[in-house]
Amino acid sequence: MRVASPASPRRVSVVVPVYNGAATIRGCLEALRRQTQPPVEVLIVDNNSTDETVACIERFIDEQAVAGVKLLQEPFRGAAAARNRGVEAAAGDLVCMTDADCEPAPDWIERLAAAFGEDPTIGAVAGNIAGKTPRNVLQLFLCLFTLRGAARGAVFRSITPRAGGFPTANFAVRRALFLELGGFDRRIPIYGEDYDLCGRIYRAGYAIRYTEEALVLHVHRGTLRGMLRQSFGFGKAHALGLRRYYEPRLALVLPGKFCEWRWGRLSAWIDLASAEKKLAALLLLAWWQPLALLLAAAYLAYVERDIRRRMRQIGLRGGRAAGLQCTGLLLLKSAALTLGRWYGSVRYRSVCL
Repeated sequence: MRVASPASPRRVSVVVPVYNGAATIRGCLEALRRQTQPPVEVLIVDNNSTDETVACIERFIDEQAVAGVKLLQEPFRGAAAARNRGVEAAAGDLVCMTDADCEPAPDWIERLAAAFGEDPTIGAVAGNIAGKTPRNVLQLFLCLFTLRGAARGAVFRSITPRAGGFPTANFAVRRALFLELGGFDRRIPIYGEDYDLCGRIYRAGYAIRYTEEALVLHVHRGTLRGMLRQSFGFGKAHALGLRRYYEPRLALVLPGKFCEWRWGRLSAWIDLASAEKKLAALLLLAWWQPLALLLAAAYLAYVERDIRRRMRQIGLRGGRAAGLQCTGLLLLKSAALTLGRWYGSVRYRSVCL
């Protein structure tokens, strides 16, 4: 059911959930203070932080004397509940969302609001997420392989295993629509609540526009454990989305090729092209034919060269040592993603392998 809402909303609220974000929240707030289109308010929702997050926010408000920055509390653990709390308290008819470890570009709000245009069927707008200048090899790797954007100016009307879902690190939604849909599903505390909302936006008859011009810089995770946990969570969320929103079909991902077929009443995703699966297949083949070890070595060399090519494409520097380390990280990330899909397949009774 469509929600009556203005075709081109102008009153904008910003919602930022935060949990133990003392190291990054100041940068986020500074970036929001520099917006060319100031929001009517910035709602920071603390989610039971145990570090100096609250003190950092209060200090920023006192030092900058910024009107409209409000600190809220949400005791129910999870980014979904924290964002719901912020949107419920918002005064704007359009809500822009980002994270405490993100720094929006100065024209971020302006670009997101403009992307709604005069089309009342655009229920939400997603923007571009790029990694902030990396300080170590792990952050360099994540700049290459995490939260990459969609095609420029694309409009999506359904969610598939490959497209149509967007993270809330750079996302704007009509508040009336968000409330009508019941907000984020807080039973999904993290990883997947954003794609779940996208699926419900489409089911309500609305579209989501992606705009490359609305940019936020993301401070990527600085620990291997955090990266693996995030990848596992992404895999688990993939299995959940497959269960809830994708049309019944069999999706087969092969090296250099993607195939889909209608398949009864069940959706299935089988990825045979991930880095760790390719390497595992070559090593398994080596049990019968030792020369396959040469193929495995050649594959790793190819991956390393491709990673350095990606670095050059986005203007990042890294030599052979960085390329080799990123190759190892890619294998670990791919394995964690696969394990998350397997776990999610069992938990949500789907087929995501």
